Amino acid sequence: MAFYWFQKAAGKGYKESMHNLALQYYKGEGTEKDLEMALHWYQKAANKKILLLKL
Repeated sequence: MAFYWFQKAAGKGYKESMHNLALQYYKGEGTEKDLEMALHWYQKAANKKILLLKL
């Protein structure tokens, strides 16, 4: 369910949702694992100058 809402928000330009959507694609949570889509959404988030660091 979170995947659906991240998709909606990312499509409207919310950078945090772009990052979260990329993470879900990367991990395969809520969707099939898709590294190409993960990279796509990470790049879109980066273009919006989001800096999220997970230690």
